[in-house]
Amino acid sequence: MEKAHSDQNIRIVIQAIIFTFIGMILISNIINLLSRSGVTIFRNSAISNILLELTILAVQLMILRRYYKRAIIKELGLTIKEMSWSRITLFFAVGTGIVALSFVILMAVSIVHYEGTGFRLIGSKETFQLLFSRLVQMLVVAIAEETCFRGVIANHLDKRSGKTVAILGSTMIFTVFHCMVWQTVTQITDIFVLGLILGILFMRSGSLYDAIIFHFAIDFVTNLFGMEAGEGVIILSLGNGYREADITMYLFGVMTVLGVVACIALSLIRDRK
Repeated sequence: MEKAHSDQNIRIVIQAIIFTFIGMILISNIINLLSRSGVTIFRNSAISNILLELTILAVQLMILRRYYKRAIIKELGLTIKEMSWSRITLFFAVGTGIVALSFVILMAVSIVHYEGTGFRLIGSKETFQLLFSRLVQMLVVAIAEETCFRGVIANHLDKRSGKTVAILGSTMIFTVFHCMVWQTVTQITDIFVLGLILGILFMRSGSLYDAIIFHFAIDFVTNLFGMEAGEGVIILSLGNGYREADITMYLFGVMTVLGVVACIALSLIRDRK
């Protein structure tokens, strides 16, 4: 019986990886085809990204539905019992703080300069629309990716091989999937560290809420900043001699360091309790 459960867990992990990858390729090709065919809605990057993430989520739910029938919410650690508003507030604050402090550091050393807010530079209506778009997009991203990489992959690797393998395995898979978008050493390192933090949060609490909120906070606050009006709620400009590629490298580097510090601090606080 134990071997059967072990085999089932590894099957779920393999299916999640393969079918998620296939689903991403298919939906990306469909979006590109429709966009080239003149369907303008698919030229909107936010909508395209949401559709891609919803595909990732749908794949996980179909896999879990096959094995767990109606116990999907419990299996993912998303029951009401596992929701803690104090932890949700804590991890949102920590994620927000990491990103905000990273940009403050970049401004302090004149890598970027603060120019103002979108409300002043492009108007309230456009800025609120951008804010809402970022909110919805990043919430969908956090829910879909945490369901996949932590709720399904890490969860079943834990059942098969233990927490260490679950954290490292899910983090490596999380990083590989993001290599399609982020490709420099600094970016990949940051994604790997983020994956480690999210894996540790999920393994320590057993609740997917913690990982979702932390992931959402990091992505949402990062995307509030833009290098020109219309791209962000908080507008920045480049410091003398710097390129946009430099900003990404330095930002990811600082966020990586702060993420490690935050992870250690949270672990120490949890251990003392």
